[in-house]
Amino acid sequence: MAVDGELRQLRTEADESGWEVDPDDEWGVAVGMRAGDFGKAVGYGEDLVYKIEAGKRIPRPEYLDRADEVLGAGGLLSAMKEDVNKVREAWGDFVTYASGN
Repeated sequence: MAVDGELRQLRTEADESGWEVDPDDEWGVAVGMRAGDFGKAVGYGEDLVYKIEAGKRIPRPEYLDRADEVLGAGGLLSAMKEDVNKVREAWGDFVTYASGN
C-alpha cells in the first residue's frame, strides 16, 4: 500500500494554486444565507456546514450536489466530487495504516 506517497501527493496538490480558501469567496454569504439557513436548504445541520466550511469534515457527494443547486454554482461544486472522493479514500487508507490494520 502506497499510503505515504499518496498522502504526500495530496498535500502537494492541495498546495497548488486554486486550492486556497478566499474569505471573500463565500457563496452562502453572497446569496444572503447564513449557515443555519444553508444547512436547512441542503438538508444538513448547521454544525456540519460549519465543519465542512472549516475543513474539519469531508463533504459527501450529495452534499456537494445540493450545495451546488442551492447556491447556483453552475456545477462548480458538483464538479469537485471526484477530487473530494480521492481525499475521502486517502483518509480511509491513512486511518487503516495508522491503526496498524
